[in-house]
Amino acid sequence: MVKKHILILNWQFPPNKGIGGRRCAKLAQEWKTMGHDISIISHQQEGDLKSSNLWIDADTLQSFDHHFIRDTNQFNALYFKSGWFNAIHLQLGKIWHRLFTKGNPIDDARFAEKTIIKTLEKVHQKKNIDLLFVSSAPFSLSLYACMFKKQHPTMKVWCDFRDPWKNAINYGLQLLSKRQLKDENQFQTYVAQTADYLSAPYVEILGEFNDEFASTKKVLIPHFTDRKISASTSSSYKSAPLLTYAGNWYEGSMIYFKNTFEQLNLLPEGEKPTIGFIGHFEEQLQSELKLMYDKINFQPWMASGLDDALMKSDGIIILLSDHNRDFHTTKFYDYLPFGKPYFYVGPMGKVAETIQEKQLGCLLYQYHPRFWNQFESKNAHLLLKEFSAKKMATKIIEHAFTR
Repeated sequence: MVKKHILILNWQFPPNKGIGGRRCAKLAQEWKTMGHDISIISHQQEGDLKSSNLWIDADTLQSFDHHFIRDTNQFNALYFKSGWFNAIHLQLGKIWHRLFTKGNPIDDARFAEKTIIKTLEKVHQKKNIDLLFVSSAPFSLSLYACMFKKQHPTMKVWCDFRDPWKNAINYGLQLLSKRQLKDENQFQTYVAQTADYLSAPYVEILGEFNDEFASTKKVLIPHFTDRKISASTSSSYKSAPLLTYAGNWYEGSMIYFKNTFEQLNLLPEGEKPTIGFIGHFEEQLQSELKLMYDKINFQPWMASGLDDALMKSDGIIILLSDHNRDFHTTKFYDYLPFGKPYFYVGPMGKVAETIQEKQLGCLLYQYHPRFWNQFESKNAHLLLKEFSAKKMATKIIEHAFTR
């Protein structure tokens, strides 16, 4: 295939350490290996330009034509600040934005339109962009990309949604006025009409784009992994295993950990597993969890050493909540190569069914240390071959340029 110029617009692309950059970083690395030219536009806070090779090779990262957006949504930032002075400013901001702002003022990239469009034009003038690949949220990134396509109609725009847009529970849409929500719906319709392709890791997200003109644009791009697949390993019985969860805390998941700890507390003392948490967990949350179960330890998120910590575990916890019970998250695929059984904490859904059907581990009601002997690492490796970063990167290129 002829070498293409691919521009990735992703708010949290490395060296930004935000988890939202992982999907694009892995795709970018594969496209670079294929021989394509890669440009990046991402957001980066001042003073935080240290390279991160957590999800991408440092040398590959340096080879990209990388442009940083410095604009910050100050209104969004107020939601995470404390103090009476900030509280007053937040209330005044809410009144102002309800009266005068179109769409969602809490969207991280909102109000950066001029800077983003200007940067896109700068890159395009230097070398024509063949494919503008946008990863959202923030959802306004897709809006600005499609606005840019109106100026350059021969360029292809691919909007990839990691989360639901209208049905998201953590991007502020529930705080919008009726007028703002109407505006946001119009923005989504505009994106569906203008973009060449709409993709997501779950069919439920693509289901939001139910307009007739969007039906032929939808492409399912599941989550994936770029980890090397090691030789098959066999699990073994251990009376009191170490089960590790590495990731974010999902809203609404406390009830499922409460149920888990209630069941584990019924086990004989010598068979109770130790539960290890790796990530950022508020002290209050740590205290609540420790009150439910005494064999718990916490470690901060680690930029390096995570692989070693997971390899030392006897099992890896997959945590989900009601809103993502059918979502095979990035971690679901990314942790399979370790050859460790999964211990599922969450509601029944497609993920729980996959763990059962593929013998990847167990659910709470199935738990017993001897259950580990049923783990089939060869099934995990078959899944990895099907959901590799290379395969997904190739699928995108084929859709964009050969169909």
